[in-house]
Parts: sequence; C-alpha cells; structure tokens
Amino acid sequence: MKKILVFGLGRSGIAVARAAISKGIGVEIIDESPLDRLSKPDLVSEVKALGCALTLNWNRELSDLGLVEAVVVNPAVDRRHAALAAILATGVPIFSEVEFAYQISRGPILAITGTNGKSTTTVMTWLALRSAGVDPLLCGNLFGSGYPEQPLTTAALNGDLGQPLVAEVSSFQLEWIQTFRPKVAAITNITPDHSDRYNSFDEYAQTKYKIFDHQTNTDWAVVNGADPITSQLIQRSKIKARILRVGKDAVFNQHALEVFGRSIPYAELPFTEEHNVKNCAMAMMIAACSLEPNDAPTTEIWPQISKGQFEALLDGIRKFKGLSHRMERLGSKGGIEIINNSMCTNPAALVASLKSLGKKGRVLIGGVSKDLDFTEVGNYLRSSCHAPYLYGRDRHLIAQQMNLNPHEFETMEEAFACAAQESKEGDTILLAPGCASQDQFRDFRHRGDVFRELAKDWLAS
Repeated sequence: MKKILVFGLGRSGIAVARAAISKGIGVEIIDESPLDRLSKPDLVSEVKALGCALTLNWNRELSDLGLVEAVVVNPAVDRRHAALAAILATGVPIFSEVEFAYQISRGPILAITGTNGKSTTTVMTWLALRSAGVDPLLCGNLFGSGYPEQPLTTAALNGDLGQPLVAEVSSFQLEWIQTFRPKVAAITNITPDHSDRYNSFDEYAQTKYKIFDHQTNTDWAVVNGADPITSQLIQRSKIKARILRVGKDAVFNQHALEVFGRSIPYAELPFTEEHNVKNCAMAMMIAACSLEPNDAPTTEIWPQISKGQFEALLDGIRKFKGLSHRMERLGSKGGIEIINNSMCTNPAALVASLKSLGKKGRVLIGGVSKDLDFTEVGNYLRSSCHAPYLYGRDRHLIAQQMNLNPHEFETMEEAFACAAQESKEGDTILLAPGCASQDQFRDFRHRGDVFRELAKDWLAS
C-alpha cells in the first residue's frame, strides 16, 4: 500500500500511523472534533512529530480519496457512520486496528473479548506465560491497567518473530476485520452492553463472535460454557477451531478448580471472588493452548503441555495483584473501606461488583447509560443491603428503571460526599458506575483517577 486514511484520532490511530510510516506507507488522519473538544489533545503533537497530515473538525463530506488504498477506523467511530458507507461504495476497504495489526504481526495473537472480565483474563494470561518462560507482549484494548500494556499495532510492529501478543479485543475492534485470525480466541461472557452502538443485542453478540471467524482446526477457541448467550452462539454457528469450555474442560468443585483434570486448590489463589476464579480458569486454558507445539495433533481434546508447564502457568496467576480501576482497594478509615471499580460500565458488571463485596456497599452509580436497562440492578438492590447513590446525566432514567428512590446528585463528588457522611463501620464505599463516563469525564480512567483523589482526601481528613 502507498497510502492509508486513519479515521479518528486516538491512541490506536497513532499506533497505526506510526507503524504504517515505518513501513513506508503514507498516512492521513481525520477527526470530526475540533481541537478544543478532543478528548486527548496531546495526541496532536504526536501526529506532528510523525509528520503525517491531520485534519480536525472534519465536516463529514467525503472528498476524493485519491491514492488512499485503505481506511483504518478508530473504535470510537460508529460503524453506521454515513461516511463509512460512502467509503465502502468507492470500493476502498475498511480495516479495524486489530486487522491492520494482524497483517503486520510476526507472532501469534491470543485474543480475548467479552462484556466483562476480559481485561483481568488478559492480564492473567500474560502473567501465566511470563512465568512459563515466554516473553509475551500485553496489548490491545487494555489501557490504564497498571501493567505495561500497549496498542496491538505497536506490539505487532515491535514484537519479535514468534513472540506472542496477548490482546484484549473489543467488539468495536472486531467490526471491520477481514482476515484476523488469532491462534487462541476467547470470549469471557456476553451480556447487554453498548446498546447505543448496536441495533440489537443479537447484533452486539454476533460481533463479539466474529473473533472466531477466520480460525482453522489448528487454532483454539475458549468460551464460557456456563454463559447462555455464548452457548447459544456456539450451537448456531460453525467454529472450525478446537473448542474448550469453562464448565467442561475447567470445572469448579467445592475446594478446588480443575483445569484439564489437574487440581488447583482455591486456597492457593490470590483471590476469592467467583468471577476471578472463572477468569483464572480461562487464562489457564488460553495460556496452555499457546504453549502447545505447532506440530501437535489436532485430534487432541486438550492442549498437550507438561505438568511442569502447567505449574509454571499457575505460578504466574498467583502473582496477580489486580488491575487499576477494577475493584481497586484504595484504603480504609474507621472500618469503612473504599473501592474503585470505574471500569464497571454496564449493569451486569455492576451487579457482579456488588455480589463480590460480602458486606454493605454504598455504591456510586451513574454517567451515560448507553441505552441499557437497569431494571435487574433495582431487583438485586431490593434484595440486598446495598445503598445506591446516583449521579450524572442519566441518573433520573436509571432511578426510574430501578424503581427505587435512591439519593440523586449532579456530580460524582456530591454522591461520594453523601456516601462518606452516611457510612458506618463495616461499610464499603464503592464506585461501580455501570455506565460510560463521557458526561463528566474523558474516559473511565479519568473518572477513576478523580475518585482516587476524593478517596485520598477523605482518608487523610
């Protein structure tokens, strides 16, 4: 290719531009936002340093693409955008970043998607492989985790021959794949999310499922067999890869997790939450699949790894310390604990967060609801001891859907102040918004950072 167009200025767009330029491909970047409305204005200086053309405040009128041979779309751009339809009509192909990264990668990709748990599973997989003597790169839609992650394209560009890329992949990144073929592909679960970006829940689920589209019988697919939506999709579709299931190839007994018939006592794991044990099971299976020799028989129902390799993978999981903004414990005062779970961006994740507490939570909920339904959140709250504190743009709508009369505030700061004032010894103040953050914050990381500062000031007062 001689030239590509990157649609949307963002972290992944910069990575694509840098990789393309390094390979002698011309790059032009366009973004609809003016400079004063960019969520990450510091990226403009990076573009200038790269020396590629940048057009801000793009007016949605498709000009002559000229020598552009492909368009790489930022995940933030809605696939229903009129300009994308116009580009397709010209015959110019549209790629997602993960497709571009796959085409330049020299190592196998282990791709993990799902509605909830994908970040944790990705990091656990990376830790497990490092412990087993592999030098994997942590990458993809994972940012602000507290671990050394990078964009998938950056990892693909800099990775050595055969070096595995352990990547979190979002549904938005799967929308424009054409040949993307991970050696191991995994779906943690599928629950309602991003209703503002998809015409139906089934469309959202099918987009997640595209992660298996180009695999062959030499690859592996790892799924949550206990997740009803994922199970339905498997029954409706033909996966060419070998399938492993949590609930069959990994099972949960009273005192231990069993993976491929090998026992892992719960007491040896650095966490007790049910969702993290499930994440651990998936991570062990993904990592084990990646260790299997390329010439191993494809008729085997489990990946062929030694006992020593299995124990090494497990040692890596034991080093897991949690992720930033994911049930991150910030401290306690007077018997009141504060936890930051800003990464919680949908109702299912909100309920799972509350179930993992084990004590009364004063939970801060709110932001942009993404057209999701909070009825089940209300049903759970009515049967629990937890107290909701709603804030942000969609607080009134969420309160109506929950059919409760919770505290309502305009800002997260006000909600935190009230929760802190009403908390008693033994309570937990939990940020688990269940929503997107863009009404008041740049992203979930910014929201979590602001919450950290609120907690820091309160703990020191």
